[in-house]
Parts: sequence; C-alpha cells; structure tokens
Amino acid sequence: MKQSVSLLLMLVLSLGVSMAQAPKKNVVTQVFKTDIRCHNCEKKIMDNVSALGKGVRDVKVDLDTKEVTVTFDASKTNAQAIVKGFEKLKVNATPMKPEKALASPKMQAAPGRECLPQPAAERQNAVKPARKLELKK
Repeated sequence: MKQSVSLLLMLVLSLGVSMAQAPKKNVVTQVFKTDIRCHNCEKKIMDNVSALGKGVRDVKVDLDTKEVTVTFDASKTNAQAIVKGFEKLKVNATPMKPEKALASPKMQAAPGRECLPQPAAERQNAVKPARKLELKK
C-alpha cells in the first residue's frame, strides 16, 4: 500500500514537472491592410480562414478601416505566408508595422507605490466639462 501511494505521488510530480517544461508557443498578432470593399469580401475571408495558413488561431475583419487582424502561431506560419493565403482568396494584403507607443499611456504604479498626479501643464490643457446653464423665467 505504501509503495503504491509513493509511486502515485512520484507519477503526479513527474507529470507536473514535464508540463512546466513544455515549450510555450510563439503567438503573434499581425494587422494587415487589405483592399476589401464590402460584406461579401469580409464573409469570404471569414469562411476561408484555413486558406491563410495552418497556425492561424483568430481572424478579425474591420471593414471600415479595411484592416484584418490575424493571430497566429509563429512556429507554424509567418506574415508572408498569410499574405500568400490572402492572394489565394484574391485579396491584396500588406502587413502593417507595429504601431508606436501612445504619446500618453495610462499611468500604472509599481506594486506598493501610488500613481503621481498629472503635471500642472497637463491639467490646464485638459478638457473641462461643460457647465449647465440655467435659464431664469
């Protein structure tokens, strides 16, 4: 009985160690500028996600900006292979470069510290809420 419990415990521990050492997949999100014009183009892309490549996990189409956001496993495919997949669907696509960081990112404090208040110059330029006007009768 004691041997079977210790054997089971060793099995569970070895399984936990092997799961912890499993390589993490390299998931990438890339935005593509396309020439789509209508809902039929959007439907064509969404119905043929498998044509974009094997590692594609998620596709989001924004018809207003003509951008398609593709999330894929970089160990199975890359942006150029996805562009070729778009060509199979007769859609012209070019990968966009990652956007620069925002000029004023949200402030986040380090653990145990508080956020600093906005500088006075930024407070002066901030948009103030409109005052409610009351009409006298």
